[in-house]
Amino acid sequence: MRCILITITTTIALFLTSCGGTPATEQAESILVEPSPTLSATAEAMIDAPLLEDPTAVPASLDAQSDEADSMVETELSEEATSEEVVAENVRIEPKQTVPITPLAVTEPEPQAYAPIQLVIDDLAMNRSLMSVGLDANNYPVVPNHDIGWYNLGAKPGEGENVVLWGHVLRFRSAPDIPAPFARMKDLPEGARVTLIDEVGQEHAYAVSQQVWADPTEIEYILPQGREMVTMVSCIGDKVVTQRGIEMTNRLITIAEPVD
Repeated sequence: MRCILITITTTIALFLTSCGGTPATEQAESILVEPSPTLSATAEAMIDAPLLEDPTAVPASLDAQSDEADSMVETELSEEATSEEVVAENVRIEPKQTVPITPLAVTEPEPQAYAPIQLVIDDLAMNRSLMSVGLDANNYPVVPNHDIGWYNLGAKPGEGENVVLWGHVLRFRSAPDIPAPFARMKDLPEGARVTLIDEVGQEHAYAVSQQVWADPTEIEYILPQGREMVTMVSCIGDKVVTQRGIEMTNRLITIAEPVD
């Protein structure tokens, strides 16, 4: 009986050897000594690692991975914050440009000027009305026979220009009782006050600054002068007989300047 058992054991061992197998004992030893090569290094570490004393504790490797992930998130947030700070800094450094607004210049309207209607010269006891006149068909000044003429093609008082007046110094034979308006103009002293009153009652004060003898052809005295003034034209000089009657050889130009 013992011989039969030995034979059967020997036959099984030979069969296993011929099929390329490994005895069971060797297989067990192989399993214990050489773990399966399909296990990863992480698994081996987990197998060899001792049991954790605290079941809730996180393994060091996992904790390191978590720290690395948190660090990446913080880096991304930091980059975003830095980008926002740059934008904010750019806004502060380069503010929005605006177009400067220049205030419009406000010019006060010039006061309206009115025609003069009255001349007052206290030194000559004169208070006379004025007649508005211009030029005749031959471009000669129209001189009233017995009144003082205001040249209406010139300036009005207060306009900043030359206000021109004229009048005769000789009486007319047809009216010998009417005195000539400028008969005493040659007696007017320098500094004498001259007042013009316009049609709305405003008074414009001037003072005589000079008197000039001029030739009848020197018409520049009645032209614009670029400043406020009064020019009063009358006759003076030798008397001569012409086709138009008796005339005088020169013109007396009396100029008055504005006073406060």
